[in-house]
Amino acid sequence: MPDPADIIVFDCIVVSLIALDLVWVLARGRARSWSGWITRHQQPEQYRRYLYESAGMIAACLVVFACAAFPPASLSYSKIGAAAAVAAKADATDSDFAE
Repeated sequence: MPDPADIIVFDCIVVSLIALDLVWVLARGRARSWSGWITRHQQPEQYRRYLYESAGMIAACLVVFACAAFPPASLSYSKIGAAAAVAAKADATDSDFAE
């Protein structure tokens, strides 16, 4: 599992880029999309959807940050991972006996 500090740093970089884009879009009143520019006055539905998607991505990044900073007990050493490690160790010892 990756180091939580690395996840937090990467998450902070991503959320800051999304926030800067959101501030830029709100200040200019237009956003860049695959089909061209989306403006506040000409395509208000698409513009609003762009804002909601950006806010949703920021919320998702905050959830990732919270899980990395304060990991729940279910993300710690799970029984499934421990069982797989025991099984792999047993397979390795069986192959030693075969030789």
